[in-house]
Amino acid sequence: MPDEPVREVVRRSKRADIPGLQVLFRESFGNDRPAEVWEWKYFANPRGHASFVCDAGGRIVAHCAGLPVKFRDFDRTFTAYASVDFMSSPSWAGGVGGGGVFVRTVRRFYADCCGAGGSPLLYGFPGERHRVLGERLLGYRPVEVVNELRLEPRGSGGGVEPLTAKHLPLFCRVPLSIGLERDDAYLRWRYLEHPTFRYGAVVVRGLFGRATIGAIIREGDDGVIHLMEVGGAFSRGNVATLVDVLGRLGKPVVGWGSPRNAIGRLLVDEGFSVTPRDHHLEVRLFYERATPREGEMYYTLGDYDVF
Repeated sequence: MPDEPVREVVRRSKRADIPGLQVLFRESFGNDRPAEVWEWKYFANPRGHASFVCDAGGRIVAHCAGLPVKFRDFDRTFTAYASVDFMSSPSWAGGVGGGGVFVRTVRRFYADCCGAGGSPLLYGFPGERHRVLGERLLGYRPVEVVNELRLEPRGSGGGVEPLTAKHLPLFCRVPLSIGLERDDAYLRWRYLEHPTFRYGAVVVRGLFGRATIGAIIREGDDGVIHLMEVGGAFSRGNVATLVDVLGRLGKPVVGWGSPRNAIGRLLVDEGFSVTPRDHHLEVRLFYERATPREGEMYYTLGDYDVF
């Protein structure tokens, strides 16, 4: 008798899927991700998750997920999803076509979590291949090319403090029209509870030692300091002082941001250079609105670097 076809089931992920997700991630991207990061990212997130797999006879052959975040769209706030870990096995037949496991897995995510009764918006930062697939098959719309902001060293003597809970209120203070609202619950999970990375804070203090503006950073193995977040009072003088301190950390400081955004413009004016990268900021809308214009939607490297 011919072999029976393997039955494919699209369902929500569970903790028992972590080993299979590790295999799929390695097959899709060529990198390993520790089990504790999968646990933190999906199953220890205080806001929950929307993570879906295609299970083919016990083998995970596709996955897509959204991390729920508090999102502002001018005077409207709601739960949006940051789309992450969209992948399918390159060795599984029919993986990424219009009727393949990848698209069917994402459409199950849409049906269960988005639209009427669910989230009105997804956003993400796909590379070129996934950008094309997302726009052609999944309804994503391009907002802008992601820009890298880079500050070259200007000396030494800058100070970094270990990031603690006492710093978090500063980074909840970000003026934005459209984008992820940084609040204590998000920042605590995102930075303080990360199982493998340790983050630092660069803080500018004013009268009586009161913090006025600051940055969350992570020193990478690639010889640069990753600028994850900025927060506080964004006057031109405060930003100039913060950039001066960052410039004295002794290594290049690299983040993401739009030079058309008000905060991005301030950083560029004070010396950050701008280089377009091979990622795009994209949105999938489930309500009536125009696609955000360039610079209108606020993002940082922290929106993306969840690994």
